[in-house]
Amino acid sequence: MADKDWEIFREWKLAHAKSYPSADEEKRRFETFQQHLREIEAHNSGPDAAYCKKGLNPFSDMTFEEFKIGFLKHDSVNDGLYDTETDEEEEEEEDEVRACPSPK
Repeated sequence: MADKDWEIFREWKLAHAKSYPSADEEKRRFETFQQHLREIEAHNSGPDAAYCKKGLNPFSDMTFEEFKIGFLKHDSVNDGLYDTETDEEEEEEEDEVRACPSPK
């Protein structure tokens, strides 16, 4: 199975122009890739596959933690979900409501 996985990994690397700075890094990425591959195979052979199929993507060599740090930070993504002016105005209003009245 490892030889088949390595061949899938090699083809995936070519398709996504992936390369690694060292053999150790490539080994670590391959192990992560294999874990994702097993999860995909398990899902696609189970009952949920009738509703959706999972597959490899450009992030298949990354752990979820690496993906989260690199791609899920709101500051690094301009997704249009937040209107910063509105958010700032709401914060000012909240500060005004929370402010204690001055002692007399």
